[in-house]
Amino acid sequence: MRTGLKVVFALMIGGVLLSSSKAKLPIPEEIKKSVPKDAQPYCLFNVILKHIKEYYVRPVDDDELVENALSGALSALDPHSCYLNKKALEVLKVHTEGTYGGLGIEVMMDNGLVRIISPIDGTPAYHAGLKAGDLITHIDGAFAQGVSSEEIVAKLRGAPGSKVRLKIKRPGKDLFEVTITRAIVLVHPVRFEFHEGIGYIRISVFDKNTTSELKTAIETLQKEKTLKGIVLDLRNNPGGLLEEAIGVSDLFMDGGEIVSVRGRKASMNETFSAKKGDLLRGLPIVVLVNSGTASAPEIVAGALQYHHRAVIVGTQTFGKGSVQKVVLLSPEGGIKMTVARHHTPSGRCIQAYGIMPDVVVPLAEVKMIEDTFIVREKDIPNALDASAANKPADKSEKEKLEIIEKTAQKSNKVKEKDEKKDEKGKKEGEDGDKETEKDAGKDTAEERKMSVKERLEKDLQLIEAFSIVRALSVAHSTMRGVQKQ
Repeated sequence: MRTGLKVVFALMIGGVLLSSSKAKLPIPEEIKKSVPKDAQPYCLFNVILKHIKEYYVRPVDDDELVENALSGALSALDPHSCYLNKKALEVLKVHTEGTYGGLGIEVMMDNGLVRIISPIDGTPAYHAGLKAGDLITHIDGAFAQGVSSEEIVAKLRGAPGSKVRLKIKRPGKDLFEVTITRAIVLVHPVRFEFHEGIGYIRISVFDKNTTSELKTAIETLQKEKTLKGIVLDLRNNPGGLLEEAIGVSDLFMDGGEIVSVRGRKASMNETFSAKKGDLLRGLPIVVLVNSGTASAPEIVAGALQYHHRAVIVGTQTFGKGSVQKVVLLSPEGGIKMTVARHHTPSGRCIQAYGIMPDVVVPLAEVKMIEDTFIVREKDIPNALDASAANKPADKSEKEKLEIIEKTAQKSNKVKEKDEKKDEKGKKEGEDGDKETEKDAGKDTAEERKMSVKERLEKDLQLIEAFSIVRALSVAHSTMRGVQKQ
């Protein structure tokens, strides 16, 4: 193996190997006697490489071997660290630009399987009925396990008009297949409506256009002279750019801390604060969140909650409070590595805990239905905890054998009855509960066409949010009247 590759690899995985020294690495006696202790793990690695090169059943290219080792070393640290080859780097860049060809979903690796964090509003995945928490088990017939999320994203993306077949495992459902036609995904992160004096603003993702589009939406709503306040819907928002989370928070705040970033090294520590000037000039805000609210929107919710600038409504958020840094080693690749954690202005770490709403409103439609399938950052194997030190526990072989079923059925409780059957399902009996490719996206596609008025007839969380804005608006108007006197 080339010396340069050995040096790069040693530098990049040294932390992994040294941290594993407590596990009694099988270092040969000749290495112990002739090599300084700090260098022994690297020598062990070279010994293993030599055995692979000499005895493995097929020839292995040096670059392939090192790339796979890098990928394994980084992905073992936590769910968000990974090695980025050239193609993965391109995918990452395109995603932050807000325009790409593909399905429009945010995914993560969970027990070696691909879990959907959230489909982005209006994209092919959204209209196909894919949901937060779904597991993608197969892509075009190939079992999708044991590869990085970047590789999965690369497989899901492709030329507009081309098709991709996915097998999906959803809690309480049989494995089903759906074929989706790829399209140019033009992500418009912000959409808004005005209804009965209240502005409804939906942010679906935090890309480079989010803050500017949100500002435009607010300015448009302010032209309505009767604007009483806004509902900011961050449900099923998978996150995005840190700077956009800061920008969005800044629009609603009149100064004060937004978020602090704290890492192992002091150079990584930074506190971000809002500038003077609240664009809404104190009008009431209600922020809607749920278990699909992850990362950037959690920063917004945490900041507005701490400063009492908004009432947070919904269910506990995902809990992704870690910061990743992309290091470009060359035009051919680099690494994405977790380097810090997000903390709310109160000093509480978002990681693993998420944001707890001020007003907890469960998912409900007509009658209360329990959200039995909730996955958060803390549920992912190797997820960081909120403390400075973190050492994920290894899973037993028995647990590994139950990966698919357990991963698909994670929840606080497993309900004995299916409370989600609609009238059609009741008439057709058990067959009515089976999803087909044709039916998979029906509800979500119809919901997207709904106006706020129509949504208010079935979305309990939205109903509660509007009610709170109305109540706060009365208090706000009363307070302004007192101040004028």
